[in-house]
Amino acid sequence: MHGEFLNIADAKMAKAGDNFITLDTLKEKNINPLAYRFFLLQTHYRKVINFSWEALQAAQTGLDNFYKEAQRLQIMGANTTPELETRIKNSFLEEINNDLFVSGALAATWDRIKMRKISFKTLLQFDKIFGLQIAANVERLEKEANFSVPTDVQKILDLRQQARDSKNWAESDNLREEIKKLGFDVEDTSQGQKLNKL
Repeated sequence: MHGEFLNIADAKMAKAGDNFITLDTLKEKNINPLAYRFFLLQTHYRKVINFSWEALQAAQTGLDNFYKEAQRLQIMGANTTPELETRIKNSFLEEINNDLFVSGALAATWDRIKMRKISFKTLLQFDKIFGLQIAANVERLEKEANFSVPTDVQKILDLRQQARDSKNWAESDNLREEIKKLGFDVEDTSQGQKLNKL
């Protein structure tokens, strides 16, 4: 939820003026729609947001780092106590109950994740408010780390990257289908090609 205007090119977003973006627009630019949510969550809903693709790309990078730190927290555990967890939860509720100050709650949570001063369980409880699908994305990172790319798939992947660099989209699509036949799917992300097992 964002109540104030979202400005694009110094004008409020409005469908009537063709000055708006959609989820399809984000996907075409290889932006995770959750990065847009992360972008909005960083500003109070009563404040005007000035949109730019550079700011959204920064949010994408920030969200990727957020997931990686959450994964690290899950693996290494937290340096916390039941008493500290209770204080963290109470502080979180105070932020949320203070006119839905989600941006403040998110910033505090992000700091605690990096310092490992919050349990993964508590983080997932907070994600019911944030809606960033932390558990699913941590699981995705684990799966990505647990397989090696076969040599024949890597060769096709390299050829596909060359096709994309040359803007040969038809060849890129053909090579994607070849990779699918070998049991993998290619996801084009802001960090490049990402391989997933089918």
